[in-house]
Amino acid sequence: MKFSSIDLAEFPNLTRPFHWSWGMIGQFEMLPSNLDESLIAHVRIVPFVGDMTVVIRFDNGDWDHPGGTLEPGELYLDAVRRELSEEAGAELHSFTPFGVFNCHSRRDEPYRPHLPYPDFIHLIGYAEVDLLHNPTNPPGGEKVVEVRLIKPSEARKLFAGRSEDGGGWIAEMYELAALLRDSKK
Repeated sequence: MKFSSIDLAEFPNLTRPFHWSWGMIGQFEMLPSNLDESLIAHVRIVPFVGDMTVVIRFDNGDWDHPGGTLEPGELYLDAVRRELSEEAGAELHSFTPFGVFNCHSRRDEPYRPHLPYPDFIHLIGYAEVDLLHNPTNPPGGEKVVEVRLIKPSEARKLFAGRSEDGGGWIAEMYELAALLRDSKK
């Protein structure tokens, strides 16, 4: 299966415009051919160990995916490696970007001074990883209390209890990642 044969209408929670509580508007699209890497502020990762996906649970009870904001001067692939280690105890083998959230901030200033503003990108991709250690949970970050392997088809049920949007868009992100990954086999 190729990108062109994917019907994004099958992913209504992922593809609708977002109005996040922290003053950001975002819209998903498949990875553009002219991606401007200087606009990447955040990475979102769907990790795979074999045919299973990795999910994480924070100390507030929410299930989520690994990912986070780039540090000053950090390249997006270095951020992917760091976030996987910090939040899932995982080592990266490969990362395949497949989409972006094109975002616009309604805040008066950037979330962090080194990030692009007011327009920026959340890069989305799937990764092949190995789980090697416990999450490192660095100071100042969210505290991950559980790392679990699940089938991509189980994501919808797991993320249903998530406080933000009922987790529908995250479940669809996992489902789309599995579909794209399987199409490359």
